[in-house]
Amino acid sequence: FNTHFDHRGKEARRQSAALLRHMVDSLAAGLPVLVTGDFNFGPDDAAYYTMGSSNYKVGLTDSYTPGTLPYTDCGFEVSNQHCSRIDYIWYSNQWQQQGYKVHTNNNGTYYPSDHLPVSAVFKLVK
Repeated sequence: FNTHFDHRGKEARRQSAALLRHMVDSLAAGLPVLVTGDFNFGPDDAAYYTMGSSNYKVGLTDSYTPGTLPYTDCGFEVSNQHCSRIDYIWYSNQWQQQGYKVHTNNNGTYYPSDHLPVSAVFKLVK
């Protein structure tokens, strides 16, 4: 699954997380699941807790790894100090995570996008 949540409405993001979780349960219960996207919420937001909630058939885990770069959204300027983590890769328990990275390629002044790409490596185990 891939998504892009609203960037302005907190309630829209909360409802989008609930809808996405419902769709994952409806379409992929019992199957290996990866959910990626620009969620436009931080790890302290109610929508984040919905994504990781155990109230659904398919459990999802945030692939962020402590000790790695803690942000994905900095605008285009490399010197920007107002960064946040709003891009995620969530995975179900059929996967074993083996790596996580936020890519910071730039020309010294600008990033190629206002979001830094996130990648993760998984091994199918179930």
